[in-house]
Amino acid sequence: MAVRKPTKARSELKPPAQKLAVRQAGRQAVANPQVSNAKPQVSTVKAGAKASVSHLEAAVARLETTVAELKATRDQLELDLAAARKQIVALEQARLDAINRIDWVIDSLETFAQK
Repeated sequence: MAVRKPTKARSELKPPAQKLAVRQAGRQAVANPQVSNAKPQVSTVKAGAKASVSHLEAAVARLETTVAELKATRDQLELDLAAARKQIVALEQARLDAINRIDWVIDSLETFAQK
């Protein structure tokens, strides 16, 4: 048997007062076309343009900072990779030296055992 979830109270379903005010303002703008078709003032347009330009400049500055950080990280990773490659070469050489010593010891023991 399926359990029903409790339903929300009617007061919880209503939009907050702020949303209601925005909706009413939108209805008034639609009902009064003179208000909705009015051109914005020039000073408002200039202020908006200046705000968007400064917003874009800030975004560009943030991106340039991010790019610089990524380049520094890339450079550090390249240095780390070069060091790791050198270490790998050294470890491979040490491994070969160990194998050669073991072979030499085995050969020496076989020679000793034969005598």
